[in-house]
Amino acid sequence: MNGDRTVLQDRLTGYGDYADGDQRANNEERVRAFVGERLSETRDRLEKELNETTARALEAAILHCQFGDMRYIRCLQDARLDAATVAALEKIDRRLVDAAERVCDASGGELQPLIEEIEAAFKGRPVVLEPVASARVSG
Repeated sequence: MNGDRTVLQDRLTGYGDYADGDQRANNEERVRAFVGERLSETRDRLEKELNETTARALEAAILHCQFGDMRYIRCLQDARLDAATVAALEKIDRRLVDAAERVCDASGGELQPLIEEIEAAFKGRPVVLEPVASARVSG
């Protein structure tokens, strides 16, 4: 088992490997929920300290966590993943979790780069999956 998966399993109850489509979808949902909860808690904690730009970016990131990209999730469930793609997806999941944990201690002035890091990681998921997206799991 790789180090990223071990860390994720320690932090996220029910996070598993990427062996089957249902588990992949569950992992994706668990990561989004974890990140969304930390962002929401941070919004509540820093509400009065945030400038308008950061507050809008934070709200957009929270919304992103509430609603999964169904096209990505369907592709994730159906794709035939090789070990390199699984490792890349787990690395992104860990980046998301690590950034969300740093958000919890961030000041209002430190928040914007963390939000950008989270959004970049979310955008990186489909990019990693694209090369194997056309290789569907056969029934």
